[in-house]
Amino acid sequence: RETNPDSIFLRRMGAAYECLADVQGNPYIPNLGKTTESIANYIQARQLYAKSLSLDASDLETHAKVAECSIKLAEVTLQTEGVDVSKKWLDEATAVISQLNEAKYPKAGGLEILLVGSRYSIAVAENKPDDALKLLDQIESLITTLPNWEGSDQGVSHRLNLDSKRGNILMELDRYDEARVVLEGSMEQVIELSKKNPYDFYFQDSRSSKGLDLADCLTWLASEKVAEGLADEANALYERALALYRETLVFRERVSKSDPTSAFAKYGIAVALERISTTLLFLQRQSETLEPAKRSLQLWEELQALAPNNTDYRRNILIISQLIGDIYWESKDYDAANVPYQKGLRTVESLIERDDSTIGDLEALGQICLRLGRLKVSVWAQKSSEADVDEQTDLAELHEAMAFFDQGIKAFDRIGEKVALTGRQQRVRELLDRFRKIVLDTEKQMKARGSDEIQ
Repeated sequence: RETNPDSIFLRRMGAAYECLADVQGNPYIPNLGKTTESIANYIQARQLYAKSLSLDASDLETHAKVAECSIKLAEVTLQTEGVDVSKKWLDEATAVISQLNEAKYPKAGGLEILLVGSRYSIAVAENKPDDALKLLDQIESLITTLPNWEGSDQGVSHRLNLDSKRGNILMELDRYDEARVVLEGSMEQVIELSKKNPYDFYFQDSRSSKGLDLADCLTWLASEKVAEGLADEANALYERALALYRETLVFRERVSKSDPTSAFAKYGIAVALERISTTLLFLQRQSETLEPAKRSLQLWEELQALAPNNTDYRRNILIISQLIGDIYWESKDYDAANVPYQKGLRTVESLIERDDSTIGDLEALGQICLRLGRLKVSVWAQKSSEADVDEQTDLAELHEAMAFFDQGIKAFDRIGEKVALTGRQQRVRELLDRFRKIVLDTEKQMKARGSDEIQ
């Protein structure tokens, strides 16, 4: 059979490669985080399925496996190779699913749900939240048309995932009250399910994930209360969010004890620790913030070592580096803050060098430039208060700050060339511009002193 392979052998070989790829990096289930290896094996599986079809083109099940592998490749490559590569795989899946629908293949509806789900992922990556919400509505509509899905475990799990995604998109649109209603409803549902199924890992994991989503929403609502001057209400929301984050951490650590090598468990622990540290910072409990942040960074770096091309891990290294820098900045340890901020800058520049079309990376560049510019202004202010610091050094610090603010503004302007800025992006863009004007005014005042050194 090896020298004259038939379609059954090729199909089974394809299934073996797909199974291996699932273990390494299936985007829908816990995996080892080895995305590069998973991509290679999904491609190999797809090629074997295609060879099988060259011998038996009537096998609809194998056509479906080709489509499924293409969708998985679209999801995985979105994180490692960017939007354009992901779209190519999705186009291939779309063509196959269209043929399956024409042939009235009974499982085509399930594949369509995965297909639209990948389109949603791309819309998120392209920073198109309105499109993403429409795609979620489309998925929900498809679920209701599938036989035996309504009320089934599979249907319930998809609806819970839709609620999480819808809540996150509503937060992207600054519609936090709407997001809270969606996420609290989802949380109540999953708590009931987890009580009925205390030994079912899926529902226990869902309770942890939904808690994380709800806590994220509460922290955004809290930040709005802070802006409105309602400190007590903000602190109450932060405290509730902190409790949910800690509940998530307890569950993830329990999973990790049963499998210390699990990339899935490490991922969940790293996320929970980052959120805990951030919320403690918001609550002005600085002495408690650094330890969970450093633990989180260590876990992200371990995951990155397992999958060097995984851009999701790199982005989380960027986020936690910014957070550690913020902690040091709040304590006025500017030299210490500069190290993680610079690490964050290098990380996001490497992401943009790989693919400059990702809106989220451009926004991250603007955010880290704001921090570095603010840091340089803080260093300048500290040095200028010292009698033995010459004015030329002070001016150099301001020049560095100006360069970072300009770089950040350009990043947001590049986003504006692609799509309209969200409310959050617009606020950061305005903050960069405001800092830039302050630096310009300060430089003018210094030059007005008439110092030869400054001139």
